[in-house]
Amino acid sequence: MAKAPFSLSAPVDQKGFTLVELAIVLMIIGLLIGGILRGQELMENARITGTIQQVKAYAGAFVTFQDAYAARPGDMARATARLPGCTAANNCGNGDGNGIVGQPGLRNSDNINQAGTIAAPLVETSYFWKHMALAHLISGVDPSSNPLNAVWGSTAPAAKVNGGFSVFNATSQNFIIGDKGLGNVLRLQGSPLSNGIDAFPAISPLRARQLDAKMDDGLGDSGSVTGDHEWNCDPNGNYINSEEITCWMYFTME
Repeated sequence: MAKAPFSLSAPVDQKGFTLVELAIVLMIIGLLIGGILRGQELMENARITGTIQQVKAYAGAFVTFQDAYAARPGDMARATARLPGCTAANNCGNGDGNGIVGQPGLRNSDNINQAGTIAAPLVETSYFWKHMALAHLISGVDPSSNPLNAVWGSTAPAAKVNGGFSVFNATSQNFIIGDKGLGNVLRLQGSPLSNGIDAFPAISPLRARQLDAKMDDGLGDSGSVTGDHEWNCDPNGNYINSEEITCWMYFTME
């Protein structure tokens, strides 16, 4: 018996997804998205924790260097005589020994550009990292790097969150952090150049608040950790809940 010819109009056995199956698919998608977001948050928290560890390590190395050499790193007047490897061939030299690392700068205004130079006393802020590295107190910088070529991870350490760290000197006359007039300060910034316009901020207010709360009081204008408010980072001393803009951050070392 001959088979009936195939017809486009012949019924086709089609089966779609049931509501239960669609619900399961949507649940799996939701779990995947939640897992990705959770993973991203864990990574951000790890970066914050890593940055805190860096700040504490550099502050501790700064104190240890002073105890060991009776001088401040970068400002040390006899570094070439006392630190093996501090030679002209390694772009390392002496500071002026006046007790100040670099030249005092101003926060919330055009800071003095203390990177990309070999002129004293500004070059002391590059020597700061070299001297501590040559004393085997820190890692993350190249002791032979050229201060004229400011690069994170070479002339100054890169930060776990973003950007890197610079150092400058501040006094109660030109720099107030909370209620304190300070000496040497670490700054977390986006660009290795250390003046206010070129440095660029590095961390969002949301992450800055996390970092500040873990180290200090969580307020942008008080304590030993602060943020910069020029970019609306912390109006009235309160970090805003945003990741759309970025902040500088400052950490006291003494």
